[in-house]
Amino acid sequence: MSTHEVIRALSSCSRGTLKEQMAFCFDMFDLDGDGVLSAVEVESMLHNLKIFRQHQAQQDHLQNSKFQ
Repeated sequence: MSTHEVIRALSSCSRGTLKEQMAFCFDMFDLDGDGVLSAVEVESMLHNLKIFRQHQAQQDHLQNSKFQ
């Protein structure tokens, strides 16, 4: 899964309830499907969430720049 795909997926899940968002993130990063997030899977999730937040901040900045 590319970073762009992760960002799109996280963005689309942000419309759900917190419980749905958490389940989505868990399922997406439970790569081996064992029902437990390993340290490597958690590290991957946090890395991708950081990229998502950076992307969102860039988009917000660009959006705000258009109106100034």
